[in-house]
Amino acid sequence: MVLASVSSALATTYPLTIENCGDKETFTKVPERVVALGQNIVEVLLLLGLQDKMVASAFWPTKVLPQLAEQNENHQINSRLS
Repeated sequence: MVLASVSSALATTYPLTIENCGDKETFTKVPERVVALGQNIVEVLLLLGLQDKMVASAFWPTKVLPQLAEQNENHQINSRLS
């Protein structure tokens, strides 16, 4: 019961405008595809269970976190952007 109220309190509504470094970007719906330009972002996406949204990644200086190894192996990520 408590989790239901927490998840509804955290629900994102669209359109959603995000401002970063002086630029604004408006999303009219949940992003369907994501390119992660760094291992840290890939790990965050895996932790959030969003591996099905990732289409590419780049720059992997180290091995993935041990707790994410299985998710990472089950999802092929192309490290070349084309």
